[in-house]
Amino acid sequence: MGGYISKSNDLKIGKGTFLKILTFANILFLLFPLFLLAAFSFNSSRYLNNWDSFSFKWYKSIFHDETWLISIKNSILIAFVNTVVSTVFGTMGALALGKYNFKGKPFFQNLLYIPIILPEIIFAIALLVFFVMLNLPLGIITIICSHVTFSIPFVIIIVLTRIINFDLTLEEASLDLDANR
Repeated sequence: MGGYISKSNDLKIGKGTFLKILTFANILFLLFPLFLLAAFSFNSSRYLNNWDSFSFKWYKSIFHDETWLISIKNSILIAFVNTVVSTVFGTMGALALGKYNFKGKPFFQNLLYIPIILPEIIFAIALLVFFVMLNLPLGIITIICSHVTFSIPFVIIIVLTRIINFDLTLEEASLDLDANR
């Protein structure tokens, strides 16, 4: 047999060609607005209901917009700092939770799931209220702190899973080769 054979799901519905057509139709339904938006971004007209001509007018205007360029710069800065800080602190937290036993360990492990379980908007409003109560000026620093606070539990959970499944004989072998802890 040359191609892939579709299998039914656990409910025994949607076999074969029908499942492929339905899947393709759903993907097309979800992506069609993006394709339409991309196509009309090259329209020189200000309105969508008529097509004037093919143009890069809107791309030229956005790359000359100072506000947009500052927003992109800030987004890249926030993403970079968030990635570095949350990875460092999240890894340290996972190492502490994975290697050491202490009195409040179950409490801290359960506390990690709050940003994951809570809707992001509730977490964001709680952080906003916290920053306002501390009279901190709202700006890029508080945005970075919020993103780091939100991201650290994800890093801890992922790294902690790897630490729990880590083969301790590798650590013992490195100690035999004069490595330190």
